[in-house]
Amino acid sequence: MNFFTSNENCTIVTVVDIERKVLGVMSRSYLSDLLGGRFGFGLNYRKTVGQVLIKDFLSIDFSESVEKAASKAMMRTDKNLYEPVIIEKNGIYAGMVTVKTLLDSIISVEVKERTLELTKKNRLLQNQRQIQERDMKMAELVQKSLYQSDAPCKNGWKSAFVFKPMSSVSGDLYDFYYDKNGDFIGTGLFDVSGHGVASGLVGILSKYLAEKIFISGKNKPLEKIIQNFSETLAEEKGSVENYLTGLFLRIDGKNVEYVNAGHTDVILKKSGMTETEILGGESGKFRGMFVGLSGLPSDLCSTVKYTCKKGDTFVLFTDCLLESRNLAGDELGLKRLREIISKAPDGTPEEILSYILDIFDAFTEAVPVRDDLTVIVLKYYGNESKDK
Repeated sequence: MNFFTSNENCTIVTVVDIERKVLGVMSRSYLSDLLGGRFGFGLNYRKTVGQVLIKDFLSIDFSESVEKAASKAMMRTDKNLYEPVIIEKNGIYAGMVTVKTLLDSIISVEVKERTLELTKKNRLLQNQRQIQERDMKMAELVQKSLYQSDAPCKNGWKSAFVFKPMSSVSGDLYDFYYDKNGDFIGTGLFDVSGHGVASGLVGILSKYLAEKIFISGKNKPLEKIIQNFSETLAEEKGSVENYLTGLFLRIDGKNVEYVNAGHTDVILKKSGMTETEILGGESGKFRGMFVGLSGLPSDLCSTVKYTCKKGDTFVLFTDCLLESRNLAGDELGLKRLREIISKAPDGTPEEILSYILDIFDAFTEAVPVRDDLTVIVLKYYGNESKDK
């Protein structure tokens, strides 16, 4: 335990003998569980490391291809699925590699190839359930490795979010954007049509393109950025039929720019107010067409501009939040959601989000949620350097 205490960033170690042959592995969490509890320390503290090692680890020879190594890693049980893989050279310990590292090395090729072949593969997968389950698990792991787990708390803004896929792979995609100095400059929220592997992989491709186009277009009008994104996505995904609804929010201190492509509204709760507003107005005239569909006009979005005051709060969400129903068959709906946000505490983004989700869970109790759910809460606290 002293080793883990002295090395705060270390979560797992490999134990070898004098000849560098692997005896087992020991993780921080496993050791904590072993020594925790009412009697854990008393029962185990005298044992040697060799007596408590984890010995059911996955070991792969260094000559194994990355693709085969990733496949073996994916065949493990859920309990061991995310554990690192031990690498040996002729039976001698050579190192340790994470599943994320294995996937990152093949993702650039894998995503493009799978996206281009989705139409054909979806038909084949109907008769290849085993392959479908493997690909589903791979897509889930790739998606989890790409999606951010931390909400921004930078240059006067704080945020919180929830991301709940309906199944293993989500058609929702969200992202937070930063400039080269690490300042928070915006967010994107999109919803891919359909469900399953096709939706998830189009989401991964879209996330990559959206980030690249948003950041590189910092000096362009926001409606031009989403137009460029739509046209590029339509070209890149080829004949795949999935399209997106979504929005970009660009942030520069207290100044906010917003475009919406056929997506749900952004709800604004101004500082000191109880009532909410629709960012851009109730008419929705600023809203444009879907993203990624060839042959449809993609230049119909208009940019909404807003200057924040300290305490202003924005709530972004996918349509699951509005369209989920209660036992009586009633949708939550925009009107009810606005009432919920109006009554939310004037607290942190985490407190506001928790309040919304508690009521949502109570409203939909005993009714299965039939779509991916993503909700983002952004609150402006003021930034002296940007507000001058």
